[in-house]
Amino acid sequence: KLLYTIQAFTYSCCSESSDCRRLLRSESVGTSSIYSKFGVGNSGMENNLLLLPQAESSVDGGFQPFDGRLGKTRYMALSLMAAVSPVAKEIVQLCIPFPSSSDSSSSDSSVFDFDADDDIKMVER
Repeated sequence: KLLYTIQAFTYSCCSESSDCRRLLRSESVGTSSIYSKFGVGNSGMENNLLLLPQAESSVDGGFQPFDGRLGKTRYMALSLMAAVSPVAKEIVQLCIPFPSSSDSSSSDSSVFDFDADDDIKMVER
C-alpha cells in the first residue's frame, strides 16, 4: 500500500506540474496568477522547469511554500517521508535485489564483487 501511495503522490505532482506548464505555454492568463494558483516561485527553460519558492520567515511564519496546488502536494510529501523513514531500509531491500549473504561462491554476490573480474584475469594469465 505504501508503494501505491508513493505512486499516487508522484502522479499528482506530475499532473499538477504538467497543468501548470501547459497554462504557462498557452499565455492566455498572466504568469503571476498562474504562479499564485499553483504555488510556483518562477519558471525557467522555456517553462519546462518549475521552481518552487523558498520559505521566508517574515511572510506567514514561513508557511508560504505550501500555498497553491503544487505547494499542497508538499504536505503529502512530508507525511510520506514520515511514514517511509522507519521502513526505508526494508523498502530498498525489497525493491532492489541486493545479495543477502557474503557467500562468495554464489552467483548473486559475484555481481557485486568488483575485484572478482581482476582475479579471473590473473588466473587466466
